[in-house]
Amino acid sequence: MEFTDRLMEYLRGDRRGKKANRLEREALSDPFMFEALEGLTAVDDSAKGLDNLTVRLHKRVNGGWHMAWKAWAIAAAVCVIGGMIWWVIPHQEIQPQLARSVAFMHEEESRDSTYAAVVSYNALESRSVADRAEALTDSSETEAEKETMTLVPALKKAKVLADTSEDSDMLVKIENSVEGGPMPVGGIEVLNRFVRNSLVYPEDALKAGLQGDIRLSFIVNQNGRPSRIRVIEWITHSCNREAIRLLDEGPVWTYTGSEELTYVTISFRLPEKEKTN
Repeated sequence: MEFTDRLMEYLRGDRRGKKANRLEREALSDPFMFEALEGLTAVDDSAKGLDNLTVRLHKRVNGGWHMAWKAWAIAAAVCVIGGMIWWVIPHQEIQPQLARSVAFMHEEESRDSTYAAVVSYNALESRSVADRAEALTDSSETEAEKETMTLVPALKKAKVLADTSEDSDMLVKIENSVEGGPMPVGGIEVLNRFVRNSLVYPEDALKAGLQGDIRLSFIVNQNGRPSRIRVIEWITHSCNREAIRLLDEGPVWTYTGSEELTYVTISFRLPEKEKTN
């Protein structure tokens, strides 16, 4: 006998006997059944209450399947939407990511190029005096002559000359493009004394019996040191290097703040014993 039939019989009967007692005991262990018995016995229209109870019981039995179906439908919809988002968004971001990657590569290449340029410039500035002389004197004699031709006329316009050609003891001569240009601190005698005491006559020029004047151009930096030294007139590469060394290691010069060139001529004279030979 189904639960509904047993409940109808209980409500319509005198609620006594074994069947009634068994139903009441079952209701004690089933909260739903206990609530149904208590509610139906408390109202006059038990039949109507029983119909409501039947509807509720039917929903309770079949409701789980409806809820499960709805849950599966929601889960499937979430999976479909998630898959679409996963597929669409990465493809939309490919072009921006590619643009960012290309921009980053260009930035890295620009940094590398800048770094290489700085390193090359620093390496050029930090070369030794001998290396600079070698680079300067490797140019052809024709180029040196052309440079001399372009510089000499400018000197003729405004030249302040410390002329020491008549003094046989003087090995240096200084020419400034403008009046009041840089001079060795202490005067030209200080530079001349340094050259006389420090000049090392190159062996190849000595053996070949070569002598003459080497003319250099330069500017004086804020530290009072000759900078941007160039060879204008030369004898041999070895003599050029020695002349640059003497100017570079010589006394400090007065700094005037001018970018005008200063010219120094250093005389290389063979020792008397070499001349007699």
